[in-house]
Amino acid sequence: MPLASASSTFLCASSSPIRQSHRQLGIKPHWHRPLHSTQTANMSDDFEAVRNISGDQAKAILLTLCTNHVIRAKVASYAKRLDQEASSKKQKPESTIAICVQCDQPFYEEDNDETSCVHHDGLLEVNYKAEVWEEIDDDGPFGYEEDVPEGFNWNCCGKIGTSAGCIKSPHQADPEKSSKSDHAPESKPQNDE
Repeated sequence: MPLASASSTFLCASSSPIRQSHRQLGIKPHWHRPLHSTQTANMSDDFEAVRNISGDQAKAILLTLCTNHVIRAKVASYAKRLDQEASSKKQKPESTIAICVQCDQPFYEEDNDETSCVHHDGLLEVNYKAEVWEEIDDDGPFGYEEDVPEGFNWNCCGKIGTSAGCIKSPHQADPEKSSKSDHAPESKPQNDE
């Protein structure tokens, strides 16, 4: 039995950078590096492999990934939100719940419409002029997007990181169909030969 879309979405969409590695290694987070066409092709293959994982395999993989405390906290957060959403609505037994890769919220496909999802389709960029950085004594702002969103601006609309989304669209459970630039694969370069 293929894995439900909510679980496969989690496995694909949980790409939050781990703070320690960025600071220790002095590297830029993933959103500052453009994808190459080979990475885009590998990403599609990876998503396809994840979509075909059985429920038992997915559980085994999640338990292994949960040895990392950051991933474990994210898994627990998703599980709690999915349980809350499922218990708050009386749905048909065949209803499928998923987590939107654009706004990070649980949703039922049959309730999804053109304005269900409110999100930013850009990336967070550091706002070095934000007052919050004066209070943080560290090696830099990388990895603080979730903890200190007021120190970042969205590059899609220029608004502060805490602002509500600037785009309304249907929820999307498939990262390859997401309009968010950190999920959507770049178009392949054209060969002019």
